Amino acid sequence: MRSVDEWIAHIVLSRPSENAPRKPNSDMQPSSALSANPPLMNETSTPFNYLEVPTDIVLLAVLWRLRYKLSLRDVAEIFLERGFAFTHETVRDWETRFAPMIADQLRTKRCGQAGTSWYVDETYLKVCGKWCYLYRAIDSDGNLVDSRLSEKRDLDAAKQFFKQALAVVGHAPERITTDGHRSYPRAIHETMGIM
Repeated sequence: MRSVDEWIAHIVLSRPSENAPRKPNSDMQPSSALSANPPLMNETSTPFNYLEVPTDIVLLAVLWRLRYKLSLRDVAEIFLERGFAFTHETVRDWETRFAPMIADQLRTKRCGQAGTSWYVDETYLKVCGKWCYLYRAIDSDGNLVDSRLSEKRDLDAAKQFFKQALAVVGHAPERITTDGHRSYPRAIHETMGIM
């Protein structure tokens, strides 16, 4: 399993280099992470355009926010102690902008990495003021296989979850343990062929 630092390195290295040839820009100032007016990083056509903070810092802030359940203000304060000044609202904007991209990247890297035994359950929770079901599967090593939000807890929702998990991982598990929801046996049999 890769560490958070390895994921950051992978995501950063998979995008176009900031050292690529740049167009001349009279507004560009000397690069310094701690300068009062840092240059905007707008030389490439990536999602990281127009950032006033280095890309590595942005990704690290978003990952820390999501991984360690830190508040927006906590993340901003942690980076302020390290010399990078930005507001909690900036962290919120980065999370909205970059969290889906990070999730897609992590989901792609999970392909083929799940174990052969999964534990599947669902829980009822409130998301954006609306109650819904969170389906999730975890392998025998405790790693997340996949998760899915659904408005309903029925056979169709279970089948959709198993199809999505199968597409993400790329192989069916040998054994699936569930919490006893009555639609799971049929959904497992129909989507994965496991009895």
